[in-house]
Amino acid sequence: MSDFTIRTTYKPGEGYFGYLPGSDKPALRWGDEFRAMMAEKAAQRKAEEAAAEPFTRAELTQEDIKELAAKYAPDDMTQEEYDAFLDDLIEKGVMEKEDLKYIDYRGDLIPNGQFVRVSSADPSLWEEGGGLICVSSWTGDFRPSYTAFDARPDSANVLAWAKEISLWKPHGPSGSLSDAANRRYDIYTTLAKALDAMQRQRIKNGL
Repeated sequence: MSDFTIRTTYKPGEGYFGYLPGSDKPALRWGDEFRAMMAEKAAQRKAEEAAAEPFTRAELTQEDIKELAAKYAPDDMTQEEYDAFLDDLIEKGVMEKEDLKYIDYRGDLIPNGQFVRVSSADPSLWEEGGGLICVSSWTGDFRPSYTAFDARPDSANVLAWAKEISLWKPHGPSGSLSDAANRRYDIYTTLAKALDAMQRQRIKNGL
């Protein structure tokens, strides 16, 4: 049986770091200093958001749709392509960077609409006060084609995935969880609309 030991380090002023075997990027962070740093950054981010103008989503133009359709196949995207696609939508004003915390950016793609990672963390965002990227759930077939520990496929049908998630409109009183669910619904509805337009363009172009 292989040895699974988490390597730990400590940095004054930043707290403890935990590394998985074979990785030089921290998978865990903890300690009073880390919590204080996150609280300070969260307060700063909240103040910046309160002072900022409300974000209004732009609509993709026909030229935008043609450009994106030539770059990406909505029904067959790798994780790298999906991340690049989200970056393009941010550049075009359709999404904002804050949206990335609610979807699987730099996370795990769903294979053919079957599985979304239950929680996905990106340590590179911790210094910006972020880290938790998504809170997702099982979808598609009740029994996925593989378990969470099996090898994942190289690409996925992101169009089907976004369409399915956009069907689940949250209901209930306002609160931190329901507000996050409503925002996630809005994001995936936006994604589904963009991806559907791209797919129609690709069919029109014979791609």
